[in-house]
Amino acid sequence: MINMKLPGMIATLFLIATVVRASGDPEIFIANLIEWLRANGAYINENVAVKRSIEGDLSSPLGLVAIADINAEETICYIPPHLIIQPGEDSTKDSDCSTIQETFEMLNAKEPNPYAQYLLSQLPRYTPEFWSEAGRSLLKEMLHDFLPPVYIDATLNELKSYCNGDIDNPMYLHAAMLVKSRADYNYLVPFYDMTNHHNRKLNMKHVFDPYKEKINETGYAIATARAIKSGEQLYISYNRCNICTDYYDWFGTAEIFLSFGFVEQYPQRWLFDLSRIKFDLDIDNTTGSEVVTFLVPPSKKGIDMLRRELERLDTFSEHRTMNTGVIPDNEWSLLWDYYDALHNALSRAVESDAPRSDDVWSLGDDWWVRDGTMHGSSVEEHFVRRSQLDDDNEL
Repeated sequence: MINMKLPGMIATLFLIATVVRASGDPEIFIANLIEWLRANGAYINENVAVKRSIEGDLSSPLGLVAIADINAEETICYIPPHLIIQPGEDSTKDSDCSTIQETFEMLNAKEPNPYAQYLLSQLPRYTPEFWSEAGRSLLKEMLHDFLPPVYIDATLNELKSYCNGDIDNPMYLHAAMLVKSRADYNYLVPFYDMTNHHNRKLNMKHVFDPYKEKINETGYAIATARAIKSGEQLYISYNRCNICTDYYDWFGTAEIFLSFGFVEQYPQRWLFDLSRIKFDLDIDNTTGSEVVTFLVPPSKKGIDMLRRELERLDTFSEHRTMNTGVIPDNEWSLLWDYYDALHNALSRAVESDAPRSDDVWSLGDDWWVRDGTMHGSSVEEHFVRRSQLDDDNEL
């Protein structure tokens, strides 16, 4: 479900829109979709089912679960090209505008197919990029143009200025959100888009690479990365999968929150660009305590910046104890979920006794690069802002 193209950062756009969701049991939509996919040439492993994480709890998330032991390297699904929503032949290679338009038209069909019915059953505006004006404004106030994620309005700007999209049309916005949050590159793939994210429990891998191969010829497939026991949930990684090298170094917990609309479980990765602090946050299996692993030696100046932001966040929360009804409940709840994760990450970094070093400020724009293929010069491909010191001031 990785899908990140960065637009120019222009004037903020606001919108208020609603989508009429398809009514009915989501599990019925999923069963109909799987039956339809198989009838039209797709392969769905018979030892995999879509189940809730807590059986019988309709509020718990759905996921792919093994209902029998599955061997390593075994195909979980194969979706042929004709069932994939993809850019038209006249679209540019790096644009998902055409995929959004194709999805929009599918959702508006007089007799929507089972995939459209499933997509219409999804919550509208569940990612912060598509929140209400009030929700996005409060989030930006909380982040103070310093803390991640950044460029909250970038996607809406892109839709209007680059895709010429009708952002006043609720269904167009729903189609755009679905593509931005569920597609892999420019391909919206049924069934694959139900896979959940977990970097510790990752046990699946991509068979084809949409960034390098012609998915319109190969189709799309995922397979097990190891043997799976019956009852295990199947997970992919949205930022550290086997084809995600462009995302390894910069796309972390904050960016997952912005693009996918949830706070990931441990392990988490945090990158605070303007203070040049980058670390992983995880749980020690023996003690159960949180462990901070700095991926770049932290500086006193950087830690002091985070300490000031932590104090500001405390003040922010003290003055916003109740939702007055202007912000939708789901946005309010998720905003505070992210606040808790962000506050905790800042606290762990500030409290760490790791040695301080000013060396990070003498490094170039690639100070954050370690494992992946992205670099600071690729400014249109990542969200890491420049932070080189000039006369002891951040640029």
